[in-house]
Amino acid sequence: MRRRGVSANVNTSNPLLGGSNNGLVRWAIARDRTRKLQLATGGRYKYFIVSKIINYLKTQFLECRDCKFGLAELLEKVNEVHVSEEMIQWLTDEGLPSSSRIRQLSNGKYTYQPPLTCTTEKGLLKVLKARHENGVGGLLRSLVEDSMPIANRFILNLLEANLILQVTRNDKEQVLFYKHPEPEIDALEMEERVVELWRKIDVSNKEMSHIKMYLAKQKMNIFDDEAIDKKQTPLLAIEAAATADTSTNCRKRKKKAVLPKPKPPPKRTRRVKKVRDNAHVEDQLNFNLGAFGEEEHQ
Repeated sequence: MRRRGVSANVNTSNPLLGGSNNGLVRWAIARDRTRKLQLATGGRYKYFIVSKIINYLKTQFLECRDCKFGLAELLEKVNEVHVSEEMIQWLTDEGLPSSSRIRQLSNGKYTYQPPLTCTTEKGLLKVLKARHENGVGGLLRSLVEDSMPIANRFILNLLEANLILQVTRNDKEQVLFYKHPEPEIDALEMEERVVELWRKIDVSNKEMSHIKMYLAKQKMNIFDDEAIDKKQTPLLAIEAAATADTSTNCRKRKKKAVLPKPKPPPKRTRRVKKVRDNAHVEDQLNFNLGAFGEEEHQ
């Protein structure tokens, strides 16, 4: 009698069966489920397996465990032992070698490749400082957390020491920037020529496209900040992009109040005086009443 959901021609020589009927049933059900998933998802199933392997290797790396495994061991760890031979060949030739988070060792095993090479707090600060000096920008906090086991402790220490800045983007991603030490303004002496040029040149009438063209000619990196209001003047936009405190230095321009259109006066309808009862014979009634009074008097 064939059990429902279990293939009849099952290879009993599989080492995963363990020589028991319960193991045979579980293995056959898992294989059928895997085949159905492969048929349902098509080519996406290959990248699904790659993502599971990357997540497993990253977890082992962040927990400071040994993360050097062969392909068969990785498939067993992620519960994907029932893949086909074509899938294994694709993982060996293309899937795993093309991933930037997996590094293949000389002995054929695979290990986790962190996106950053720094492993200490000073190394993280050095990387952020180098990106700041080269004008590249900041680093996503998620990348830092994927590169070091105790990255959160390093980030908190640098934030408390006021050495870095943390900014939250519109998509809720947190970005880390190197905080350049503020110079002493009192000890900074500016030449009169520079002060005159600063006061003389006006950029408030320049459009953002002209400013981008000038920066491109000076071989400087250009980026658009979605958090800056498009209705701001170019000068306010530059100040908002250069400062971290957007609440004080990047205030949005107040919109002019739009007065509602005056309503037209309501049309007045002429009231037609209705004729009251006996109003049209009022003169005759007064005359008759007067004559009636004179008769009674006589």
